[in-house]
Amino acid sequence: MEQAFRRWQSLKEKLNCLRQQKNKAVEQAEWMRHELEQLKALAPRAGLAEQLEDTVEKGRRHAQLQQAAAQALAMLDEAEPNARFLMGQAMHALRAMSDYDDDLARAYELVVQADALLEEAAPSLRLVRDTEFDEETLQADEERRMALHEAMRRHQTDEEGLIRLMERLESDLSLAETADWEESRLEEELHEAERAYLALANQLHEQRMQAADKLMHLMRPHLDALALQGMQVRFHILAQPSPEHWTTHGFDRIHLEVMANPGEPWRALNTTISGGELSRFVLALKGCHAMQNAPPIAVFDEVDTGVGGEIGWHIGRVLSAMGQTRQVLVISHLPQVAACADHHVHIEKQTQDQRTVSRLRVLNADERVDELARMLGGGDARALEHAHAMLRAARAT
Repeated sequence: MEQAFRRWQSLKEKLNCLRQQKNKAVEQAEWMRHELEQLKALAPRAGLAEQLEDTVEKGRRHAQLQQAAAQALAMLDEAEPNARFLMGQAMHALRAMSDYDDDLARAYELVVQADALLEEAAPSLRLVRDTEFDEETLQADEERRMALHEAMRRHQTDEEGLIRLMERLESDLSLAETADWEESRLEEELHEAERAYLALANQLHEQRMQAADKLMHLMRPHLDALALQGMQVRFHILAQPSPEHWTTHGFDRIHLEVMANPGEPWRALNTTISGGELSRFVLALKGCHAMQNAPPIAVFDEVDTGVGGEIGWHIGRVLSAMGQTRQVLVISHLPQVAACADHHVHIEKQTQDQRTVSRLRVLNADERVDELARMLGGGDARALEHAHAMLRAARAT
């Protein structure tokens, strides 16, 4: 039941979310297409802004760069005389004498290295000097640079952020284009989940109706044993198949109604009976549950609230009968209930090291008589005799 409800609920949430995303995507589709086209034209990548800045700056200074490269190349390799020619003369002059003087030998090596560097620089200078200047390319790079900066400013991000934005826009546009198909698929799954849930909920409703009849019959002897012979009980189970009433426990709305005495109207349990009657009713209900499920331990905390006298004996006997087949622990202030127990445990609170400590102690036969007398309201001989009589009466039942 719970699994069927969770599946239906999950599919419903997915479908609602998809519809919201679809509506948003459809409304913004035109803007997203326009934005995506602009971003694709920019083709953003990491470091693009810096690269375009460098390219544009070089383009603006192209004439100066060419002139500088041409002058340097002429002085190094093309003019008469040029640096390469002079370096050759220097090497020729030093080569013959370098074997006779260490300083000249070192100077010769440095001149050779310098000539090699000049030779290596010449191709780079020729490339700059001979590169043709393209005004249209420069203008296109400048426009792309400005558009890239505008896109980063508008979206408050960098190149990598623009790449992620493109991916998100493509995903949203894809959703807008495929949402109808996805919506139909989810709707069909949701309808299937609804049918599965309703089948289980209807089955659970029938089981509850049968269980309610069975429970009412099972409770009858327990109610009688607790001096509630005139009380009638019925379960009002209303099926509410509309989805707003669905839960993990089905779609039933369950009311427990009682007729406290013959001839009185049916009323909700909590509005028509006293606290003592309610305590006994709960005990009768738990007694039925214990009989059906037979838990190894049953705990009752002050189930005798609001009752006393002969009713207390009824409660004690019912609890004692339950204790024949399982361990029953009862917290009670009622001597009639305590007298019906197999063992009497006294609970007391003490203060140790500024902390409250609860202690439990199993009473022996004499201590049990004293405690029952105290619960009866005194410790005199009459109370003690009454306590003995209660224990004898409890053992006789």
